[in-house]
Amino acid sequence: MDSSQVTLTRPDFVGWLTKVSWGPTFRRVLGAYSDEVLQLWDVEAREVRWSVEGCSTFVWSPDGARVLAVSEEGLRLLDAGTGELLGKLEGSGPISFSPDGERITSRSDGHVLLVRDVQTGAALLELRGHTGTVTAACWSPDGTRIASASEDGTTRTWDAETGEALLVLE
Repeated sequence: MDSSQVTLTRPDFVGWLTKVSWGPTFRRVLGAYSDEVLQLWDVEAREVRWSVEGCSTFVWSPDGARVLAVSEEGLRLLDAGTGELLGKLEGSGPISFSPDGERITSRSDGHVLLVRDVQTGAALLELRGHTGTVTAACWSPDGTRIASASEDGTTRTWDAETGEALLVLE
């Protein structure tokens, strides 16, 4: 191995990464392991910056300053630089940040997608219409629409301000 390559491992770990994602600045990589550990690697420094146990998946905030993670107890908002817990929110995955980083989506019960204020955790909208478990959600780049997918075989689009159902794709 030449000097430009570094291998960062977790000693004695038996399992796999379930998700890996570059941070918005392309200097950090965050991974979620099969044993519910998140680990942040600093690519430039070539070292692990932090690890957090009890989280199964995550999303970066658009500015890269925060990470929203799914845990057994709900959602955790973490400082992306330190891994420090900034707050806890109700809900479960799938999760996504709005493009401005002010709102998130999360599932409440299986069929309902909530839009929450990321600072207060207050539910702003309940997006109802799926008859199966919501499996995915994302925001449009301009933050005006939300798309959600479900085990019912549909994809729905919603107005992100009013919660109005706009389109059902089957």
